[in-house]
Amino acid sequence: MMGGRIEVFSMRKWKRILSVLLLLAAVLTCFSPICEAESLDCGAKLLAITFDDGPGPYTAGLLDELAARGVKATFFVSGYRAANYPETLKRI
Repeated sequence: MMGGRIEVFSMRKWKRILSVLLLLAAVLTCFSPICEAESLDCGAKLLAITFDDGPGPYTAGLLDELAARGVKATFFVSGYRAANYPETLKRI
């Protein structure tokens, strides 16, 4: 609020801001390091396990079972759920 009035961005200002952000994203993408995927022995029997949108009420028990069997898994964590289960998140 400036001088008792509310300043509203015009469409032209929004386009300029968006253009700068897109340019910045393009530059950062071009200069980001590229990672190679790890090679795996295709002769071995492998299983990839992923768990999405956790942690939840059953995640602690699941982690116990995975650890007891020496199984590794990948967890894709949701921010709002992580806030509800901080101790489980530390175990992941």
